[in-house]
Amino acid sequence: MVCPHVDSAGLQPPRNSQSVYREDCTQCFDSIDDPSGLNVCLSCFNGGCTGNRDHAALHHARCQHPLALNIRRTRKPIQRDEPPPKISKLAIKPLREEDHYNTTIKVICYDCHNDDVDISSIPVLQDVIDGVMNTLTFSRKEEVKAWELELTSCEHILCLTQDDASLMQLNKFSHCSQCSMQENLWLCLQCGNVGCGRSQFGGMGGNSHALAHASNLTHSVSVKLNSISPEGSADVFCYACNEERIDPDLALHLAHWGIMITEQKKTEKSLTEMQIEQNLKWEFTMTSSDGMDLKPIFGPGLTGLRNLGNSCYLASALQCLFSLPEFEYRYFKPQELPPVVPLPAEDLETQLRKIADGLISGRYSVPNSDTVAHTGCQDLPHQLGLAPGMLKHLIGRGHDEFSTMRQQDAFEFLLHLFKLINVNKHYDTPNPVASFRFNLEQRLQCLSCGKVRYKIDEQIIFLFLCHSSLKEDNDAESCASEKTRIFEI
Repeated sequence: MVCPHVDSAGLQPPRNSQSVYREDCTQCFDSIDDPSGLNVCLSCFNGGCTGNRDHAALHHARCQHPLALNIRRTRKPIQRDEPPPKISKLAIKPLREEDHYNTTIKVICYDCHNDDVDISSIPVLQDVIDGVMNTLTFSRKEEVKAWELELTSCEHILCLTQDDASLMQLNKFSHCSQCSMQENLWLCLQCGNVGCGRSQFGGMGGNSHALAHASNLTHSVSVKLNSISPEGSADVFCYACNEERIDPDLALHLAHWGIMITEQKKTEKSLTEMQIEQNLKWEFTMTSSDGMDLKPIFGPGLTGLRNLGNSCYLASALQCLFSLPEFEYRYFKPQELPPVVPLPAEDLETQLRKIADGLISGRYSVPNSDTVAHTGCQDLPHQLGLAPGMLKHLIGRGHDEFSTMRQQDAFEFLLHLFKLINVNKHYDTPNPVASFRFNLEQRLQCLSCGKVRYKIDEQIIFLFLCHSSLKEDNDAESCASEKTRIFEI
């Protein structure tokens, strides 16, 4: 039977400006890799867990959105007995998610109590599902935005003069003018030549014919054809500056060559997306200074944070803060329901409770099941760690520095976070930042008349803690007892 709520819910595919939370729950760190998967609301695209906490059902109870897409990802089995494929050429093959994981989806309706809605005869519902699965995830979209904040225009774009377009051929954009390449194609905005780009590390191939064209004719500005979106974004590169740039008049420059930007569809990853993908695949060596492998540890309060790309400052500050009893008491509330807010991913209280649960509870401090140990190795793999992408976006939103992907000073980040916590509601609970404040009194005395003036300034104290769970592995010098606290002003 066809679900009657498909029509009444007024479903629409996600717009490019909308965030789709299909990686992890917006209120905890349960994800699509859990046995029961993740439910993505098909009305507002909120992600909710379906396990014991069942934040997806809580979202339905609060918002009355009936339909959700259940996404579950499982790792493909590895055939150890099969020999590795023969190397036919020297190349780096990009890793794709579908090569390592199986992803299953189904539509559920809470109002009908139907856990597998038939979508075969409902084109509208299929369009929404395709939109959810094919759009950039929330974390990747925010990373792209952060990197794109670094891009500017240049004089070669602002002063661009385009040649006559009367001799253009309709099929000229289908392949490189110098070879048969049909991907990674770059259009010269000055003369309309189409050339293939440079071969990208871990990405698509190319023979650098666009670069050769720019060098021979000193035509500086090109746009990547299959990166153009109807919203007006595209990869624009200036060969004279040797930098990726922004073209404020991109729609006009493309229209000169008969390309209507509103009719385009983005079919290839942008340079920024490929760069982020490579950054996130980088793994730090898990060794000590003497080259010995670090021993993995697990348990409550011993959960790691994953690298989001230049995010060491964020991880170090959060780990320090949530090892303090003041922050644990304030934000770690496993017996309470999350705050009632329309957008959990945009609420600081919800996201701080989420990170507290992730770091303190120990629920995620387990060996990474995706890591395959070497044959005969008895050591446990390290934990996967948590990716605090929602919190990073929320804290950095609107800030000139913390909204970017650049490395930052941890103390400056801490002060900015304290400022946000101070103005946030505290629901009749103590403000944890109060523990960091103290008054510094200055006394100034005149040597002539003997009169004095007092000035009181509020300062913030910085605490470094030795974690009690790690005291057995630390030497006596670094952590004399679990109550050791070092104060620096």
